[in-house]
Amino acid sequence: MSLTPQQGQEYLFKHDIPQLIESILVGLVHDRPDDPLTFISQCIESAKESGAKQISWNSFIPTTKLGPLKVATKHGKKTKPVFQTEPPSHLFSDPKKEYSKLPPIPSSK
Repeated sequence: MSLTPQQGQEYLFKHDIPQLIESILVGLVHDRPDDPLTFISQCIESAKESGAKQISWNSFIPTTKLGPLKVATKHGKKTKPVFQTEPPSHLFSDPKKEYSKLPPIPSSK
């Protein structure tokens, strides 16, 4: 079974994977653990216990290490986030929408 890029993206957003990956990356960059694979494993176990929907960008930063949050600005204007963790609105506009199949690839003889 082959997936279209849009179907792959829908799957990832349905299971909150971008939000989970973003929060793990933020935790890694913030803490810089000596054993990053163990850190990632612990984050995934935590997400399994609490549910991926409960994960936010700063879930894997200890609250004692969090300082006041600053809004990212450039010349006094808010900047775009580095990671897009909200699905584009067009992805879920019609959940029963049928996707057209691509034509078969001709064989070269």
